[in-house]
Amino acid sequence: MLKNAVPGTGPLAALSDSLAPLDLLQSGLADQARRYVLDGDQPQCLQAVGAQPQAFEALGSPGMAYFVQANRQLSKAAARSAASRRRYYARAQDTELPLELLRRLGLLLAASDRGKQVLRPETPLPDWIHVLLMDGALRENDRWSLSLLGTVESPDQKGLALPLSVDLLQRLLALDELGQAALSLLLFERKGLSEWEAKTYDPLLHLADLPGWLDANQAGLDTLPAQLSAVGRLQLARVLVRPEVARAHAGLLVRLAVDSSKSTREMAATGLHHLSIDVCASELQAQFQRSSQATERALAAELLARAQGEAALPWLTQMRLNETSKVVLEALDRALSRGEAAQDSQALSLPEAAPPPVLEDQPLGEEVRQILLQNLNEMLANANAAAERETADKAAGKQVWGHAARQLKELQKLKPGHLDDALRRLNGELEPREVPKGVTGAVLDQLRGQELRHEVSQLLMHKQRIFSRPEFGLLHILRAVRLGHWRSLNRFWQDWHFQTWLQRRDRATLDLRTIAAALDRLNWPRRLLAGTCLIDSYASQYPMDQLPTAAIWPFFAEHPEFIDEGLGLRPSAAKERYEGFDLGLTLRVLACFPQPLPAWIPRLLELALGENKTHRHAAQQILSGLPDLGPRVLQACSSGKQELRLVAVRWLVQLDYREAAGALRNLLAKESKEVVRAELLAALEAFGEDISQALSPASLLAEARKGLKSKLPKDIEWFAFDALPALQWRDGSAVAAELPRWWVVLATKLKNPGGNPLLNRYLSLLAEDSAAAFGRSVLAQFISQDSRQPTLAEGEAYAAEHVDARWTQIEQWARRHPEYYGGYTRERVYNELRNEKTGVYLGSAIGAKGLLALIGRVPGHELSSTIAQFMRDHYTRRAQIEALLEGMA
Repeated sequence: MLKNAVPGTGPLAALSDSLAPLDLLQSGLADQARRYVLDGDQPQCLQAVGAQPQAFEALGSPGMAYFVQANRQLSKAAARSAASRRRYYARAQDTELPLELLRRLGLLLAASDRGKQVLRPETPLPDWIHVLLMDGALRENDRWSLSLLGTVESPDQKGLALPLSVDLLQRLLALDELGQAALSLLLFERKGLSEWEAKTYDPLLHLADLPGWLDANQAGLDTLPAQLSAVGRLQLARVLVRPEVARAHAGLLVRLAVDSSKSTREMAATGLHHLSIDVCASELQAQFQRSSQATERALAAELLARAQGEAALPWLTQMRLNETSKVVLEALDRALSRGEAAQDSQALSLPEAAPPPVLEDQPLGEEVRQILLQNLNEMLANANAAAERETADKAAGKQVWGHAARQLKELQKLKPGHLDDALRRLNGELEPREVPKGVTGAVLDQLRGQELRHEVSQLLMHKQRIFSRPEFGLLHILRAVRLGHWRSLNRFWQDWHFQTWLQRRDRATLDLRTIAAALDRLNWPRRLLAGTCLIDSYASQYPMDQLPTAAIWPFFAEHPEFIDEGLGLRPSAAKERYEGFDLGLTLRVLACFPQPLPAWIPRLLELALGENKTHRHAAQQILSGLPDLGPRVLQACSSGKQELRLVAVRWLVQLDYREAAGALRNLLAKESKEVVRAELLAALEAFGEDISQALSPASLLAEARKGLKSKLPKDIEWFAFDALPALQWRDGSAVAAELPRWWVVLATKLKNPGGNPLLNRYLSLLAEDSAAAFGRSVLAQFISQDSRQPTLAEGEAYAAEHVDARWTQIEQWARRHPEYYGGYTRERVYNELRNEKTGVYLGSAIGAKGLLALIGRVPGHELSSTIAQFMRDHYTRRAQIEALLEGMA
């Protein structure tokens, strides 16, 4: 075959050329490599290549996800090597792929790296298959690599890489006598890779024949999840949530929906949306009955309630009759409660929304054209003056960058015809020229020069004069925004020009439905509008902040699929992760609704009474108006998880569900956890119940002694309990020393610096001066621990040790940048080092912020003075300052 590799002819010539850089490392090595790759001769060359430290760079870093520029001597040769192999892969598609040759090429490329830099997951598969895939297909998605290789094609352009398919991968692995298990690992396993690295392998999840392979290997799929790590099962779930695949493999999808990995089960659960209600219910019921794992059965029961709502109640009730597992029983109770809540809400309906404002499109006329002409003249005058100043500065020997001259040159290209075109575009009479995808470099610059979009956009926005025109409406600003964006309109709401226009408009005249109609006119997808509310944005300007709630919810009531996606009830339709709908923002949108739709209630109850703290309060607020919510929350007070019992008790207080008082007393009698007992007592007192018996000195002391038997929280291991003052009750009798010790521990565990009703009640039992002294001692210890810093002597010692090295460095910098470092002295460097050391914080008390719930009885003037001093001296400790202010409030 080597004789066919004549330079300049055919795909083998390109492959032969790609090995030429090896001669730069060792004379004759390239020829040995060619003989091995093309004909299988001289296999000893693998050792020779592996012995060359720079072989990997010389061949264009073949096992990495992107092309790495080598040192100057090898850089051009490495780029030619990688580009030549690209040509080989592209042309080799025209004929039968030589599998043995590809394997030998992979072995050679892997030998150059010796397994050090190859981007591959932790699997027993050979390196060569990963190197070959990365070199021949996966790295093709990297635009930066293409530019370094001197190409101008779009990375999305087809035909530039190996024609990947499951069949090809299977045949390649068969060369090493590897079968279906190895193929499964190659397709799905990503263990050991970061999220970004794993994404490089995403093309394997989109192979055209992958669904067919899954169909043909139904038997093997039963054992597939057990072969994969958690991240591997996540990749499998990403494939299974596609509509056709989900329906074909419903059983496997349900298995992953109850997986031990949270990421995997959350992803798989979104795919249940593609199943019919009957199929979904049948598979979940089957999973519940066949699984031997209590956690899996519990998850299946809760998913059934989420999917079926009230329709799941009879089956769940039947399953509860014979269940013995406490974990599953609690899950069945939660599922039944959610199903009943959905059932109770069926009678509720959203009120009829007011009709949205009419979308207007009044043409802009001659007056606007005159404004554009005025803008152009002013911009030219300003640019000309700036260019003259720049010229004068240059003549005076000052450094200039030429920005003003370039700006003037570009503005001078604007002609009267551009003003007419701009006006026509604002009126929708002329669409901006579309730039073909993938066009870069000089071609793009040429198109921009013809369109002058940037300059025209500046012309429209100059001094916002046009924005002030009453006829300049929604469609006009959207068309203007489009002029400043080449492709991405995802953030049109955050666009500065749109926001400037919005500030000048009466918000009562805006409604998301009206904006949706405008997007329809412009042929923009409505998902863009949903994204302005649901996609996390660094600008943090959302319609929910700027429009009335009545202008928000009707649009999403017409498009519940967007809320479903944000709640995780259906797969994300986003192409990139950062474009996905955020759960927190989805809850903010739901807060605009008069009440949630019944289909969302089971999921909202999961969040409101779940272990995820981030969205718990928002979900509770959304559900607060539901009928018969109190009994559902009260049921959660019996949860086997302490955190969930605490959440439920606190929510009952917020709901003021006084009917729960009797049940809470019964729970108090059984409760063994001191923190939960404290919340139960606080709830009973909030409901007006008499808890004086629990507040007697004897009862409090017994409670304290019981609580102090537990291990001290790690967050207060530093606390000096012996430094606490002796306390007295209001009647003057002494307080046992164990009580204030226990209150410190309890406050730490409650983690609420703003206070707790029960702790406040405890403090009210103390003499006024004792309560103040107790709070003063706690506050002093908190501040002392949080503000510990090295002493002045330690700072002096540190400065003396490092001043010589730092001064030498400053002297070097001063020679290169005298304008910045010329004024430095050795004494200044010494002082900076000393301050640097003494400014370091040696500890933090933020983990014990709950202690600050005990400072409320310190006299207000004293408390505010102490906290103000801390804020002044330690202003960088933001979290601690917020906690102190909560404690003071």
